Amino acid sequence: MTNDTILALSNIQTYVDQHHILQGMTFEVKKGRVTTLLGRNGAGKSSTLKTIMGLYPAKEGEIHFDKDSIRGLEPHEVAQMGVGFVPEDQSSEVKCKALRKCEPVECA
Repeated sequence: MTNDTILALSNIQTYVDQHHILQGMTFEVKKGRVTTLLGRNGAGKSSTLKTIMGLYPAKEGEIHFDKDSIRGLEPHEVAQMGVGFVPEDQSSEVKCKALRKCEPVECA
């Protein structure tokens, strides 16, 4: 991990039930750079993000955010460090239904 790295994964091994879904995932995200994670359906993009967030615990490997190890932390602890995840399945239809149920509030 270099000084300009904000997020680093090294040899991540993640299982969901008996399925070995991430096998040796390794990459770095540099500070100030836009980084994308590309792949076909089922390639492990969402699983990688869920593993970073602690939603799917990594069985092996290292995850560092801003040089601190975050592997094994609870999702709320990872979020408190400044890491976020917005699942792709949050459709605008669901958001609109939720907004219709909200009462308007006046702010002073």
